[in-house]
Amino acid sequence: MRAIKGTIVIKGTIVRGLGEGSYYVKKYSGRIKEAIGISPFPGTLNLKTPSEEIEWLSLSSGIYIRGFENDERSYGGIEIIGCRVGGLSCWAVVPERGHHKEVLELISPLDLREELGLRDGDELEVEFPG
Repeated sequence: MRAIKGTIVIKGTIVRGLGEGSYYVKKYSGRIKEAIGISPFPGTLNLKTPSEEIEWLSLSSGIYIRGFENDERSYGGIEIIGCRVGGLSCWAVVPERGHHKEVLELISPLDLREELGLRDGDELEVEFPG
């Protein structure tokens, strides 16, 4: 992580997830739209980065979406934090619960992987307002 003119930059490597991002984005989609006004693409862009950088994000001033329950199970709260990648606006998702402490998940109304021509193993920088 480094700071550039009031912006915090986190660098990592694009990795393929387990396919769970699509499931969870669909479950939280209405709440995300209500909170930030976008309908997210049903999936996440996953960036492998040191866990301490993701922990730093959980201390920032994002938008908190409370957990909820349905007939299937309960879902933990998430924090969404505005950022930019490849010149596009997107949001980092930091879940209260989660198994992947070294994977930063990004959402956007666009398929970021396709829009930016990204492949697994590509290096990527994510900019957060400082």
